[in-house]
Amino acid sequence: MLRKYDYSEHSQVLRLFTRGEGMVSVLAKGVKKEKSSFGGALDVFYLGSAAVLRRPRAGLDLLASFRVETAFPGLREALPRFLAACHLEEILSGMVREAEPHTPLFDDTVAGLSALETAPEDRVAPLLAALELATLRELGFAPSLARCAHCGGEAAGPGTGLSVRLGGVLCPACGAEDAGARRPAAGTLATLRTLARSDPPRALRVLLSPAERREIRSFLDAFEEWRMERPLRTARFLG
Repeated sequence: MLRKYDYSEHSQVLRLFTRGEGMVSVLAKGVKKEKSSFGGALDVFYLGSAAVLRRPRAGLDLLASFRVETAFPGLREALPRFLAACHLEEILSGMVREAEPHTPLFDDTVAGLSALETAPEDRVAPLLAALELATLRELGFAPSLARCAHCGGEAAGPGTGLSVRLGGVLCPACGAEDAGARRPAAGTLATLRTLARSDPPRALRVLLSPAERREIRSFLDAFEEWRMERPLRTARFLG
């Protein structure tokens, strides 16, 4: 479960990210009651099996039951982990359409939240960046990091830029195509490319310098906001 909204005194609308159907919004009647049939309140980042009663004419399907498999408790044991999970949730909620299946992305998200549960504080940033890049790739929005986003040629060496508007790296010859393109350090681009190829275990072995952390975070936030066409609420809480 990714989000929940109060619907009435005792009921909530839950937004579920499902393995087979993508995003699904359901009504959980009585979920806030002390003795609800759900066995207690449901919260964000709960992973489980949901039984949904289809109601085509009602606007919202009804959640009949939810069997919790894990609540990813480690996310709540350290604020950086929880904030990273909230940021990932905002991206998923903003980019994945209702009833649009993304099975590999669902599996990657579960693996990512599991890795975040025990991530040391100094490894949360590279892990989150790798998860964001994997999400963008699965949804078809990944920035071009291997070749110039404008001409398709090799993008390496001094003068290589990063363009949010054009969708990725710019070779030195195309740098003038976007006056607002960033000029990150060469090490930052190399690390960003590594993270784009990294699964959670590999990302956890990456240690970012303060400069790399700032530059990667700034680019990903700007790129995601450009794709979503709105500011990210969680971005300001990430260091």
